[in-house]
Amino acid sequence: MNDNALIRVENMKTYFDTDEGELRAVDGVDFHIEPGEVFALVGESGCGKSVTAYTIMKILPCPPGRIAAGRVLFEGKDLLRYSEKQMQRVRGAQISMIFQEPMTSLNPVFTCGAQISEAIRLHRRLGAKAAKAEAIDMLARVGITEPRQCHDAYPHQLSGGMRQRVMIAAALSCRPRMLIADEPTTALDVTTQAQILSLIRTLQAQQNMSVLLITHDLGVVAETADRVAVMYASKVVETAETQMLFKAPLHPYTQGLFDAVPRLGRHHERLPAIAGTVPRPWQFPSGCKFHTRCPLTREKARQGRETQQIITESGPTKVLTRCASAEPPLQRIHTGHQCACWEAPGYAAE
Repeated sequence: MNDNALIRVENMKTYFDTDEGELRAVDGVDFHIEPGEVFALVGESGCGKSVTAYTIMKILPCPPGRIAAGRVLFEGKDLLRYSEKQMQRVRGAQISMIFQEPMTSLNPVFTCGAQISEAIRLHRRLGAKAAKAEAIDMLARVGITEPRQCHDAYPHQLSGGMRQRVMIAAALSCRPRMLIADEPTTALDVTTQAQILSLIRTLQAQQNMSVLLITHDLGVVAETADRVAVMYASKVVETAETQMLFKAPLHPYTQGLFDAVPRLGRHHERLPAIAGTVPRPWQFPSGCKFHTRCPLTREKARQGRETQQIITESGPTKVLTRCASAEPPLQRIHTGHQCACWEAPGYAAE
């Protein structure tokens, strides 16, 4: 355990009550982020990444959502026990968030400058004139060439990249200790994506700020993150330093993600894909949630070990009994590398 962590998420469970039954969007997630670190949360759409961020910020719609268990320790204090009034003092001032789509996150009836100034006046107790000057300065810092014009513009008058920069300016205007960036480059062109990622990394280094980067893009992870957690079906299945994960992924799901990435110099008629689809949250399988799609358990089953038959989208197949009946806990394989797979190299020994 790292006692120096800025934030520590422990056994966090977030459920939704729906007509189909209890939906376990986040089911026992653990990770920590150190001061000044960029930590990436990676996974397919629907795996629970954004719900994890909303739970940390306590901005879930309740009902139907509810935090069923766990702790979120920020500088040693459990945010999940905070009242709404206490959380209002945390959001923006100590932890800020950039949302996926700035057009729906920025208020269309207020100017960009007014929305930045509001946070500055609330958390930093500045007057209107000083808050405006600070907002214009912040817009300049995030690379907007005409910050005064942008300050007086409405969100619909700006491009997608400009709106994202305004969101970053608003998020960082109160100099938070931690930034949550939820798919910050969604719907942006490749050049603008690179500029936004470079901007986040530069500002993070300047302010010694921690960043929780939520993404499904492994290229973004490779360029930006120090450490990575891979999520699948509401669980973290692997964590490691970025270079270590890219060099030697241990979990079959992580390996499948890397196999599906096109690489220069390799010629394929068709890129490999992970078989099947992500299970619905109210119909998660027993045991390891990935066993219905896992090539490793099928390969091991063919070797004559204890197996059982399951029905998949492609028909009946055999898997290891343990994979289908018992969920593997996330545990350390070696220093800095954790995995949740019964058949991962070194897992049994640990």
